[in-house]
Amino acid sequence: MSLELWLIYLVAAVGLSLTPGPNGLLSLTHGVCYGFRPTIFTVLGGALGFFVLIAASLAGMGALLAASERAFTIAKWIGAAYLASISASASGGRPLPSSMWRNRTRGSAGRGRSGCSTRASSWRCRTRRR
Repeated sequence: MSLELWLIYLVAAVGLSLTPGPNGLLSLTHGVCYGFRPTIFTVLGGALGFFVLIAASLAGMGALLAASERAFTIAKWIGAAYLASISASASGGRPLPSSMWRNRTRGSAGRGRSGCSTRASSWRCRTRRR
C-alpha cells in the first residue's frame, strides 16, 4: 500500500472515530451514571474495538469477504453465535424489584436520584450503585 493511500485511509479512520455513534452514547451514559474513572474503561474498550475493526480492514478482511460468499456466510454465523452467547449471559441476571418497575411505568422524565437523565438507563444506575 502506498503512503498516499495509507494517509487517506488514516484520515478517513480518524474522521469516522470522531463522529457520534453508539460508542459515544455509551460513554456519555456511563459517565453520567458511574462517574469519570469507571468510564475510562468504557472509552478504552470502544477504542480497542474500533482499532480491531480498522486493523481487520487494513489486513484485507473486507476484500476477502467480498470475494468469497462462503467466507461471508461463515463470518455471519460466527457473529450470530457471538450475539446469542451475549444474550444468553445477559438474560441470566437477577430480575428487577417491583418498585423499580413501578417507577419506570409512571413515566417520570428528567433526573432522578441516580443522576441518570434517561428513563431507559435510570434503573440500571440505581441497581449498580448500591
